[in-house]
Amino acid sequence: MPYTSAQCIGYQVNTFPALAMGTTYGKKYLGGTKAQPDIRGRCHIMREAIKTAAADPAVRKSSSILKIFMAPEFYFHDINGAYPIEDVSLIMETLRVFTRQAQFKDWLFVFGTAIAYLDTGSDKEVFNIAMVQRGGTDELGPEASLIVYKEFISHVDFIRLPTYETTKNCFNCGAPNHVFTEGFEGWKRTTFRSALVGKPTDTMSVLRPTEGSRDTLTRREEAVGPGREQTKTGLGGQGAFTMAGIHFGLEVCLDHARSRLRSSPPKGGEFYPQIHLIPSGGMSIMEPSIACQQWGLVFNVDATHTALTRNTSFYRTPVAEHHVGVLPGPVTVGSYPPAKAIALNLAGTAPKWNSYFNDQGIINIFQALKIPKAEAHKQ
Repeated sequence: MPYTSAQCIGYQVNTFPALAMGTTYGKKYLGGTKAQPDIRGRCHIMREAIKTAAADPAVRKSSSILKIFMAPEFYFHDINGAYPIEDVSLIMETLRVFTRQAQFKDWLFVFGTAIAYLDTGSDKEVFNIAMVQRGGTDELGPEASLIVYKEFISHVDFIRLPTYETTKNCFNCGAPNHVFTEGFEGWKRTTFRSALVGKPTDTMSVLRPTEGSRDTLTRREEAVGPGREQTKTGLGGQGAFTMAGIHFGLEVCLDHARSRLRSSPPKGGEFYPQIHLIPSGGMSIMEPSIACQQWGLVFNVDATHTALTRNTSFYRTPVAEHHVGVLPGPVTVGSYPPAKAIALNLAGTAPKWNSYFNDQGIINIFQALKIPKAEAHKQ
């Protein structure tokens, strides 16, 4: 039976570094000292969050409603800020043992992102990987399991020396934002693209984006254009895919601000996203970057907030259904209110949660919304 509606469920948990007063950097990454035990600990907490959501009566049981559970950016990393890249596959393998249960056959999961690195000797290639998995199945193909790479590294993604930073308010959400003293342009200078990632844990490394990115210091840049974001194998990191019969677009944080999906729209005959997903760690929905068809859903789960709205206009000229503020003052994208917000209590099931996160998190359950009929791009 095809899905006619989607119910969005956000696991909003603070995945940012913790303060470390009196230390050289003033912050520290939370997590275990070894990658694989850290992954298992975070997977356990993810399972507890999913179980809490699934057991709540606010979650609709209808088989015509696709339940979309999403966590924020930076959910998976250890005390070094990133895992060795070879350890990341353990995450999906571990969670699949749980999500393959029949009770999750009408669920789709976005497990936030995993941060990883490849040490080249002179620098570190950074991977920020969103992981998407369909519930109720053991299948491994792109219809059931895939990854999306983040393309752009933000100046706030990793811990840096305080001398590189000054505090300003974020132009997007108004929260304190750390930028190089020369402003946002400073981050584009190759000599300042350094941060704490991996080992050694007390020395900043030069950071390179994932190969194929258009970001500074990329080793190889992939072309953009119609059809370039459509995934084929589920392993290439593209942001447009079809799962559970629904067409999705996914951007991680800064990629959304840079309008990554809109830079590579569907080519003739391909479908526009019906649902636009944005896991983030310091980003809100940005109206000009919305990349879904008319009445498509736009769902953002951040470390500090969760938002759900719809595109009331066409793909080419997106207009969010909800706004905050009144012109001529600042106007930002608003949200449907959650039907229910559950403060997660991990005291009895994961008492060491504070080894991984700054808080236990909130489960935001939204009302089910109709999924618009799929619309193909016409040349």
